[in-house]
Amino acid sequence: VFGWYLCEMARKLRNGAEIPMVIHEFEDRMNRMEIILGPYSLKQMKKSGRISAAAAVMGELMGIRPIISLNDGISKVEAKVRGDNNVPPAMVKWVKSRVDDVKKMPYMVAYSSSTAKRDELVKLCKKEFGHAPLLVFQLGGVVSANTGPDGIAIVFEGKPRRLVDYAVPLP
Repeated sequence: VFGWYLCEMARKLRNGAEIPMVIHEFEDRMNRMEIILGPYSLKQMKKSGRISAAAAVMGELMGIRPIISLNDGISKVEAKVRGDNNVPPAMVKWVKSRVDDVKKMPYMVAYSSSTAKRDELVKLCKKEFGHAPLLVFQLGGVVSANTGPDGIAIVFEGKPRRLVDYAVPLP
């Protein structure tokens, strides 16, 4: 994810942009970058300690899937949906709630290993956002180990975050 932004900033520098302007733009984009993740299996999340064994068993039995945001190293369950078919629409809905104009929003789609889930998400994003993703890429091993083989994600530029909202509370 960061690699694409770094390449863009390097391209701008090569084309004559001023270093302070490029640094400011990079910081602004990083402050607005958000990731929304849709795992299709709770088994992997149980193994990684993200959820309890009881929650994983009940969630699997009821077909509950979490929609998780990953911002500034903090993961948070933003919504829970029932059924695999509801995962991509819930992710798109979350993105729309975080962006003023999806038609102008740059975004990327990521997936762990399921190309069918990836293709479904890309198709929905194109329809709902009005344009194709900048990039479609495979998630790394660490994220995939926590989400399972069918995890999908949308990486996008949302509204600027207040870092204090993500700070760990002091004792």
